[in-house]
Amino acid sequence: CISCHNEITSRLELVEGCARFDLRKCLEGFCCACDDHDFQASAEAGRFIVPFGAFYQQVNPGVYRTVTVPLIYNMGQRARDGQIGDSVLPMPYSDEGANLNSELLLTEGLTATLDAYVVNGLQGGNDGIDFDASREYVDNNRSPATGGRATIGTKSLRLGGSVVGGRFGNNGPSDIDGRGLNYLIYGADVTYRLQDLVRLQFEYAQRETDRIAELDELTRIRERVGGYYLEGEFLLSRIYRLNFLARYDSQSRSSLATVPDSDLPTGNFAVHRFTYGLNWSLPGGRLLMI
Repeated sequence: CISCHNEITSRLELVEGCARFDLRKCLEGFCCACDDHDFQASAEAGRFIVPFGAFYQQVNPGVYRTVTVPLIYNMGQRARDGQIGDSVLPMPYSDEGANLNSELLLTEGLTATLDAYVVNGLQGGNDGIDFDASREYVDNNRSPATGGRATIGTKSLRLGGSVVGGRFGNNGPSDIDGRGLNYLIYGADVTYRLQDLVRLQFEYAQRETDRIAELDELTRIRERVGGYYLEGEFLLSRIYRLNFLARYDSQSRSSLATVPDSDLPTGNFAVHRFTYGLNWSLPGGRLLMI
């Protein structure tokens, strides 16, 4: 985050730093050899990239296929970001906690995966979630967030679903109705690959967030930020290692209140973006994106 968040005292953000345990190895000697199991399972504790959506596995800039990430996962590289407000969830979303993940072979070539985790969760105040404050290593309340992700499919076609939610406000209740401020984020995705010829990826995500807004009086409202993207990449020339890429993004916001510090007169609007260009794979693993 240091390239965008250049505070007076800049700091180096830790993306991942955790201990990982191979649970399948723990069964060795108790029932049978590890290779006889049709599943893999591991547990990790510490700071890790929270498994939400298909894009969470593509957050390393070394595997980017476009210059900017999808709108629903974009932190600051958006046109007029101060006007349209925050995305659904910034990627990479790193947090502290514990995660249990497993992979099961259902039939030949068909696998299912499951992640279940407990993390500190996002942070914020009466205006909603503050993604800058959510970078802190210490939570602002005693209520952890819980979530999970499940996928099923083959190497060519994979379906996935994700959900995470919890409290983002401080420990004490709000001044309006004595209840805390909570959020819920959920989504679904599908990815298709045909060798190196075609790659298609569709993903939808939505975030529902509590907020205390001053309408006729201070009122608790529920804001919704959601959207989707469809991205496709197609091989043009294997000899010249040239691909064509196109992506369509859409993100909408529904709220009784406007975006804080925005000049927009309404809290209901949508943003659309179309990205297209060429990806040229250069020697040494480099990628030129035009």
